[in-house]
Amino acid sequence: MDQRDQGAAGHGLNHRSAMVYGAPRLITHRSAPEALPHGLRVLSERSAPGQWDHARRPAPKELAATPLLALPLDEASVKVAAGPPEDGAGPDAELGRRAGVIPMHTAHGAPQPDSALPGDVPLPGRIAATRSTHTVRSLRFNSQEAE
Repeated sequence: MDQRDQGAAGHGLNHRSAMVYGAPRLITHRSAPEALPHGLRVLSERSAPGQWDHARRPAPKELAATPLLALPLDEASVKVAAGPPEDGAGPDAELGRRAGVIPMHTAHGAPQPDSALPGDVPLPGRIAATRSTHTVRSLRFNSQEAE
């Protein structure tokens, strides 16, 4: 969140947003038998890189019970807000109050094993590698407190 001016109503958030316009298409094992496993692989690899090659393949019964939606990106709009507060040359910039950005992060936590598995199953390197932190947005602020 940022405070675009020194007033209490001037807060905002560094962000990225997208609006995609279109009609989604249902993908099922019956309607697109080759597209469904491909779509599941893409989702799996995006959320947990390397997982598809490690995990067993979906059984026919699982594929029959798992639909996906495909949405073409023919028409889309993207908005990005980033950077420090914009007090500019206005009167609020002269108030001498602290203003700035507080980075906000999202991170993978420590892996938690399935309690049904034996305790000696080693943690794969690809899972240990997911413990990185990625900045997703920043908090921008102004403060009336003296430093």
